[in-house]
Amino acid sequence: MRDPANPATVGAGNERASRYKGTYWYEGNDDNSGVHWNAGVQNHFFYLLCEGGSGNNDGLAYNLTGLGVASAEQIAYRALAFYCTPDTDYPAARSAWLSAAQDLNPAWVAPVAAAWSAVGVGPLTISPSTKASFRGLEGGPFLPAARTYTLANGDLTSVNWTASASQPWVTVSPASGAIAADGAANIQISINAAANALARGLYSAEVTFTNVADGLTWTIPVELNSGATDYFTELFDAADNDLDNMSLMFIPDGSPSYYTVERSVASTFPASPSGGTALDLADDDFAEATLTDGAQVSLYGTAYNRFYIGSNGYLTFGQGEWAFYESIAKHFVLPRVAALFDDLDPASGGAVSWKQMSDRAVVTWQNVPQYGMSGANSFQIELFFDGRIRITWLGISATDGLAGFSEGEWLPAGFFESDLSAYNAAITDDLELITYGGLVGSGMEGGPFTPASKTYTLRNNGAAPVDWTATPSAPWLTATPSNGTLDAGQQADVVVAIPGSHTPTGPGKAFSTISK
Repeated sequence: MRDPANPATVGAGNERASRYKGTYWYEGNDDNSGVHWNAGVQNHFFYLLCEGGSGNNDGLAYNLTGLGVASAEQIAYRALAFYCTPDTDYPAARSAWLSAAQDLNPAWVAPVAAAWSAVGVGPLTISPSTKASFRGLEGGPFLPAARTYTLANGDLTSVNWTASASQPWVTVSPASGAIAADGAANIQISINAAANALARGLYSAEVTFTNVADGLTWTIPVELNSGATDYFTELFDAADNDLDNMSLMFIPDGSPSYYTVERSVASTFPASPSGGTALDLADDDFAEATLTDGAQVSLYGTAYNRFYIGSNGYLTFGQGEWAFYESIAKHFVLPRVAALFDDLDPASGGAVSWKQMSDRAVVTWQNVPQYGMSGANSFQIELFFDGRIRITWLGISATDGLAGFSEGEWLPAGFFESDLSAYNAAITDDLELITYGGLVGSGMEGGPFTPASKTYTLRNNGAAPVDWTATPSAPWLTATPSNGTLDAGQQADVVVAIPGSHTPTGPGKAFSTISK
């Protein structure tokens, strides 16, 4: 049974939402993503449009004059027959009903708009709805420089709006404005200089957008990682898997997180799976892969000459595993690289293969379905012999799952989830650094330090000569040579060192910046 006057009072266990994304709103895969469970919002809207009334709907105050059933049913028929499609969501439904009311009787537009606002479906929508994530060293700078969101007005009239941040280190620009009917405005969220004074850690804030006319709000979470350890792990437990057509390169850099990350768009696998060894994996199964010719791969600096390929979308080191239920706790039990830790079933479709190349080991899952479900998931893990790791996702039908790294030392203290799709885009340039990892020297105060140096190789991938410089950030670090010119296709070695004459007198961290 349903009560359109108050969907939340049907009875214990049968409550339905009366406000868009409010109490009792369902987010998940069941009931075709809540198509029936969330219908209480539209039911309540139609009741208010017919009957009117005043009160408070799940935090929204309203005072409406109803149009009556006869007028409301005319609008409903025209909206459904001429404007709505099988893919119409609530914001689009509001626009459809307003257009239908405008066609029939312009005097009906305002009551329709007010009834939709009373159930939390306002004229403004913001996209994307994802978190605004920023990261950088303690004291800054923080990247990216800004994240852009689009605020759109689906109403037939202009809408005034404002935006505010919950923390002083967040800037929103512009912070207010008016959007014309069926118009849109781009809004930028950025981190300002106030964040430079923040201690190392993970910080959260919110940016709230408000429709001045009806008071409806939309919130975008903001996350700032100021030098905190990143564990490169995300659990998609809200049907929010957004990994498809993306590639992440994890590069050792000597930081507390061990890796830096570069993100790029992917339409094909970086390494072709052809010629690889096909694995006959059953459901919840694993197979051992042993490297030859003395090759080794590494995870967090620990080298391995073998690893284990799990049918459920991950590699483990030290021992195999068949776990199929993804969780943060389970993920961190073993050393692991998870591309899509989920209940996958290669025995019912798709293929899993691996091969050893001259510079890497490659494992590919192609068109593997989830257990008992249709759809396909294609992804690849590359373990480079120089310590880099690249994960590439193509088509991903799973909406859940887990992806990330684990050292295998159980759940780390202070763990927080990463936002894998928010890492900075890779910078493409003719000048490439083809040696990875930082120089991490250790020793007694005053030195000497071991290792005292590391050699990095630069390469010019372009068609014209490139001038370059290498600039250390501290007096106790040197780069030799410190500048030069590379002809097209040429390489050069740069030695970064901690010389005895410039040894620091305490713990320190510095960087050598190479630029052209």
